[in-house]
Amino acid sequence: MRLFIICLSIVFLGMSQLYAAEHAGKEHPGKEHAGEAVKKNFTEKDIKNAITEHVKSLEKEGVFTLEDADDQGKVLDLLFVKIHDPVRKLGNGNYFACTDFNLKETKEKLYDIDFWLEPKEGKLVVYKTKVHKDPRQVAGQWVKKERYTFKGDKIVPVR
Repeated sequence: MRLFIICLSIVFLGMSQLYAAEHAGKEHPGKEHAGEAVKKNFTEKDIKNAITEHVKSLEKEGVFTLEDADDQGKVLDLLFVKIHDPVRKLGNGNYFACTDFNLKETKEKLYDIDFWLEPKEGKLVVYKTKVHKDPRQVAGQWVKKERYTFKGDKIVPVR
């Protein structure tokens, strides 16, 4: 029995060495296996850079145009102001950030725009953009009026 266990151990040890050599990544890195390699968590800087690049890629002469799907497709011509801190990692492995944009016509009208990002091929890509708060005049001053809030990662409309 003892000899059988020793022989079996030698066989498994040899097989593990062969497996390790086959999957060490040197022989055929990249596309041998389905899916993509897992990248470490993205940093705050990665998230902010991805949003900045996304906005710049869609700007024309410094203007970011957004169709507001929740306001009958109203077209907003916006100027980027800032990305709020903190940015967040969502429970599903995606990321989220909130930003401020001025309406092109006036800096007094400030929109809060939310961006959702997902990892694709080692980069963060924006997959959803939504107006979170829009400017409303209250007592002669422009304030941001919240359209929705969050319960966990889920959007909950504000009534």
